[in-house]
Amino acid sequence: MSSKRERPGKTTWVRMADHGWVVVHELRDGIGLLPDPYVWYRQQLLFGIPFVLCVVVPLAILWMALAEPSGAGLAVIIAFVGVQGLLLTVSQLAGRRAQNELWAQRGAQPRQRLIFGLLSPWHRLRTVAEMRRNLAARGFTEPVLRARSIAQARVLRHGWTVEVTLRTTKGNEVTLVRRHPLGQRRFLRILRRVLGHKIEPA
Repeated sequence: MSSKRERPGKTTWVRMADHGWVVVHELRDGIGLLPDPYVWYRQQLLFGIPFVLCVVVPLAILWMALAEPSGAGLAVIIAFVGVQGLLLTVSQLAGRRAQNELWAQRGAQPRQRLIFGLLSPWHRLRTVAEMRRNLAARGFTEPVLRARSIAQARVLRHGWTVEVTLRTTKGNEVTLVRRHPLGQRRFLRILRRVLGHKIEPA
């Protein structure tokens, strides 16, 4: 087996109609579409905190240095830090609640708490069969689709939004949406590697 086939599959996050955020797992012979309640929380960790530290704080300090001495700059820093802390707390609680509901609905046995939904992005599952077994052992039956079961993947673009509709050989359809440019190329590369010529641009 080639080394390329041995590399870990890529992951990305999209919105799925009636299911909220899901993580797309690239597998050798298909894709996994697993719910992920912690997307908002991770966005605060990855973007919200760096924005405050790298943009708001330096600008406020520069403002205090250039303007007349006052507490306005310090007040701005305190306000932004407070708002970001509140967003971080609310997003974490919302993710935890949705995660608990997800486990309870499936009657599954909870394991170590993850902030990546049902599986970590660094899992070692490589095939559809392996992922299905892993999920079934915990009581889950989330969509894990074989490439050969997908008859067509139709790509639509609306401004900054990319919408992909997967139609299975049984006639079922699954719509995946990425609403901003960040991560769209990764999403489409995963689909191209898995589905190849089945992708049909609009």
